[in-house]
Amino acid sequence: MTSTTSTTSTTLRGPWLLVIRLAWLAIALYVIVMLIIGLPGAYRSYIDDYPALRQTVLSQSLPADWPAFYILGWRFVAALSFCAMALLLVWRKSRDWMGLFSSATCIAFGVAFSSYIYEAYIYQDILPSILVPVATEFSRALGFIFSVIFLFLFPNGKFVPRWSRWLALLWSLWMIGGVFVPVLRISDYPFHLFIGIQVVVYGVGLAMQIYRYRYVSTSSQRQQTKWVIWGIAATLAGFVISMYVHFFAPTLSNPLQVDLIGLLINEPFYYAPRTILAITIGLAILRYRLWDIDFILNRSMVYGTITVLLAAVFGISLFAISHLFRHFAQGPLVAVAISAAFLGATFQPARRRIKRFVDRRFYNIQIDYQEHARARDVSLPSEGATQIIRQTRFREYSNLELIGRGGMAEVYKADHPTLKKRPVAIKLLPAALSLEPEFRQRFLREAEVVSRLEHSNIVRVFDYGEEGGTCYIVMEYLAGQDLDSYLREIKNLSLGQALPILGGVAAALDYAHEAGLVHRDIKPSNVMLDKNGKGTGSLRAVLMDFGIARIIGGQTVLTTAGGIIGTLDYIAPEQIQAATDVDGRADIYSLGVMTYRMLTGGLPFKQKNPGSLLLAHLFQPPPDAHELIPDLPNVVSMALEQAMAKKPEERFAKAGEFVAQLSKYQSR
Repeated sequence: MTSTTSTTSTTLRGPWLLVIRLAWLAIALYVIVMLIIGLPGAYRSYIDDYPALRQTVLSQSLPADWPAFYILGWRFVAALSFCAMALLLVWRKSRDWMGLFSSATCIAFGVAFSSYIYEAYIYQDILPSILVPVATEFSRALGFIFSVIFLFLFPNGKFVPRWSRWLALLWSLWMIGGVFVPVLRISDYPFHLFIGIQVVVYGVGLAMQIYRYRYVSTSSQRQQTKWVIWGIAATLAGFVISMYVHFFAPTLSNPLQVDLIGLLINEPFYYAPRTILAITIGLAILRYRLWDIDFILNRSMVYGTITVLLAAVFGISLFAISHLFRHFAQGPLVAVAISAAFLGATFQPARRRIKRFVDRRFYNIQIDYQEHARARDVSLPSEGATQIIRQTRFREYSNLELIGRGGMAEVYKADHPTLKKRPVAIKLLPAALSLEPEFRQRFLREAEVVSRLEHSNIVRVFDYGEEGGTCYIVMEYLAGQDLDSYLREIKNLSLGQALPILGGVAAALDYAHEAGLVHRDIKPSNVMLDKNGKGTGSLRAVLMDFGIARIIGGQTVLTTAGGIIGTLDYIAPEQIQAATDVDGRADIYSLGVMTYRMLTGGLPFKQKNPGSLLLAHLFQPPPDAHELIPDLPNVVSMALEQAMAKKPEERFAKAGEFVAQLSKYQSR
C-alpha cells in the first residue's frame, strides 16, 4: 500500500532531541552573527566592485551606492527566503530530525551561499586576521556539507542507495579538513577545477534524487521531490552560468559592459533560482498541498504568458493606431481608447484558450471544470414546476406534495389512482428546462434506462413521458432520506453500519454493469435509504439518478452542455480524461470515494479549486483512512486504496468484490 505517513522516518525523543536542537541553534546563531557583522564590509565592498558603473551613475546624478543596494537586495531576498523556510520547518517539525536537518540546511546552505559570509575580504577589517580564513571557510564548509547530505537523504531521511553514506562522509571530512588545512581548501583551487568539483558532487546528488524518484519513492514522495529536483537543477545551472559569466566578462573591452553583465546576468542567475528552491523545499518537507503545486505553477505560467502576450498586443495596437491617427488633434487619446477596447475584447477568450491548452497538454484533463462550476450555480425557478402543480394534481395522480428539489427537477409525493395504499414519487422537469432539448433528452433517457432495470436496490420506474410540455417520471416512493443527508447528521458510520448499505449499492451496480450500464455518478445524494424497519441494518439502499448513465456499446451518451460527466468530488480519473472505454470500474472508483466518506466522515480529496481537485483524482493517493480513524484496520485502508486506484485495471473487477473484501475483517 502506498505510504502516506510522515515525510521523515524518525521522531526524536529524550536527550537526542535536546542535542540536535542545540546543534541547530548553534548553527543558526553562527550564521546570523556572521551575516550581521559582515553587512558593513559587504556594503563598502560592493560600492567599489563596479567602478565603471559607479562613475556612470555619478555622472547621471544618481546615488553612488545604488549598485551596492541592488546586489545586497538579491542576496537578502534569497537569504531571507531560506531563513523563513528554516523557521517554519523548526516550528512545524521540531521533533523530527529530518525536519530539523532540513531547517539547518536552509540556514547553512541558503544563507551562506546566498549572502557573503564565506567571502574572506568582507571581514578583513572586522575579525582578527587569523580568524578570517577559519570563519569564512567554516561558513563555506557548512553550506557544502549540509546541502550535499540533504541531497542524499531527502525526503525520508534514508541514504539511497545505501553506499551513498560513504560519499557523504568523505565529502564532509574533506570540507571540514579544508577549514584548517589549506591544501584541502577547494576555494583556493583553479577556477575550472573549483567549478568542476561542485558540478560533479551536486550532479551525483541530483542523480541519486532522480534514481530515488524513479525506483524507490512512493507516489506521495515523488510529488514531494519533483519540484525540489527541478529547483536543485535550476540552482546548479544558474550557478554554472553565473560563474562563467563572472569569469569571462572581464575579457570584454568595455568596462561598463563588464559591470552591467555582472549585475544583470550574474546576480539574477545566481540568486533567483535559490529563492525558488527555498520555497519548494519548505513546501515539500511540510507536505503542504503538494498536488496543488503543479496547478499553481502552471497557472502562474498561464497568467504570465497571457500578461506578456496581451501587453505586446496592446503595445503593437497602440503604436499602429497612433500612427493612423497621428494627424488628428486627439489622436493619442483615440488610440488608447481603441487599444483598451481591443484588449478588453480579447483578454477573456485568450485566457480561456491558454488555460484549456495547459489542462489538456500537461494534465490530459479533457472536461471543462469551469463550465461545471457555472453549472452548479444554475438553480431551478422559485416557482413550481408547472401551473398544474398548484392544483395538487398531475394527470391521474392526486394530492401532490413537494418533497425535494434538485439541480434539474422537482420531486413530488402523490397518490396513485389504483394503488391507494402505496404512494408514488413524481419527478418533473420544470417547464423552463423542458424547452432545452439537451435537458429533455437527458431526463427522458433516464426514465427509459431505469425502466428496463428490475432490482430491489434500484429505484423502480412505473411510468414516464411528457404532458403539456412537462416531462415526468413516476417512480416508487421511498420513505427515507438520501445517504448524503444521513451522513451530514451523523458524520461517519462504523464498518458494521456501513456494510449493509454498501452491500445494497454494490449489488445494484453489479446488476447494472451486467446489463451493460455504467452509472457514472455514484455519490451519497444518489443513494436513498428506504426505511423498511428499525436501525441502520434494516435500511434498504436504493440507487437513484441514472441521468448520465452510459450504455456499453451504445450510442454516445448525453452530457451537460459543458461536457461534464459525473460529480467532481467522486469522479473517476478516466472520466476526467474523457476516455472512450469507460466501464463499470469507474463506478467502483466513485464507490470507493463514497465509502471513504462513509467510514471517515470526510472526502479523500478536499481541494476547493476544481482544477486542483481533478489533479488529486488523477495523481494523488488518498490519505490513509486508518490514520484518520484508528479503529479501521489496515486491510480496510488497503481495500479503499485499491478501489480508488488511478488505473482501472488495478481496481476490483466488481463492486461486490470490494464489499466482500471489507466484509472479511467484519466476519472475523
